[in-house]
Amino acid sequence: MANDFLVQTLAMFPEANYRYTLGLDDSLYVMSFRWNVRGQYWGISLYTDDLLESIIESQKLVLNTNILDCASSKSKPIGILIAISNIANQITFDNITQEVSLKYIKKI
Repeated sequence: MANDFLVQTLAMFPEANYRYTLGLDDSLYVMSFRWNVRGQYWGISLYTDDLLESIIESQKLVLNTNILDCASSKSKPIGILIAISNIANQITFDNITQEVSLKYIKKI
């Protein structure tokens, strides 16, 4: 039996602070991005759509790491959330939209 995966490419914008609602696993979530000027990194947060539960909070966005590994919430999506790049070796403010992709991957 073949392993099939669903891969979603999630939006990222060249703005220092933004958030949007997205659907993962038939549920709605709010994803927030914030550029940390002092630390020079992107922080990512994920909340339930009603904003009552924080699934991840200001997690540093790094390449090739499942961002959801640190989440213990029962409301977290079942797949993996990972930033990837074939060009960049780190994520910066300037390359977030051109050189980095944020993917949500789950087995179906």
